[in-house]
Amino acid sequence: MPGELQAIFTSGQTLYAVILNAAGQAFNGSGFDTITPTDWPAYAVPLAEQNASGIYLGNIPASVSAPWSALILAQIGSTPSPDDAPPIAIIDSTTAAPAAASAVASSLPQDWLATQADIESQFGVENVRIWSQLDPTQSAADTTRIQAALDWSAGHIVSIFAAYGNYAVPLAPLGTDVVIVQRWAAILAGVWLYQSRGLRDNDAVGDHLTQLRQDVEQEMYRYRSTEKLNAARRWPTATSPTVG
Repeated sequence: MPGELQAIFTSGQTLYAVILNAAGQAFNGSGFDTITPTDWPAYAVPLAEQNASGIYLGNIPASVSAPWSALILAQIGSTPSPDDAPPIAIIDSTTAAPAAASAVASSLPQDWLATQADIESQFGVENVRIWSQLDPTQSAADTTRIQAALDWSAGHIVSIFAAYGNYAVPLAPLGTDVVIVQRWAAILAGVWLYQSRGLRDNDAVGDHLTQLRQDVEQEMYRYRSTEKLNAARRWPTATSPTVG
């Protein structure tokens, strides 16, 4: 059926889909393969905007059969890149209908979502105030931008665990591992606040925060690949029959 890939987004953007199979492999134009960042442009299935309406449509290639899922992303640079995460919509073959990333974030278990206080505990109250405020005439923290940073960090975490591995999404950490995910979310949100100010960040602080984001993302990748995180699984743990 044409038009399975659907998204509503800001007009005039470049949107594409990365199509995944049940094993977490990405469709590269001819078949499914293990995700490799350098091959990301080959995974991009374009979506076309409909008459400057902000409605984007695309088609699942005829050679792709169910079950599949599609991550709809907005391209930031000149070519598709893993840095385009988090997805603005997630679609799967069971419904072929979009779920806005904001809706996904709002349905996440609230106990692991970071708060402004969590960001401040990582970076300090004054730093968060300064990084959040783009208006030099204002002295208070911009809570709208802080919430945008928190929404982005939650979506980014979900996108990393949705694309590959055995964790159910929305992510549902259990027990004390909730604190681990809260820390990821708080650090990512703080880095987003600093790096989204429209300023050149090739200084000591910017370099430190870039490395901090990379460290957190690598930690998430390790938790995902080794299934170290105590969280709800996508598929049940295999069991073997007992011998009486």
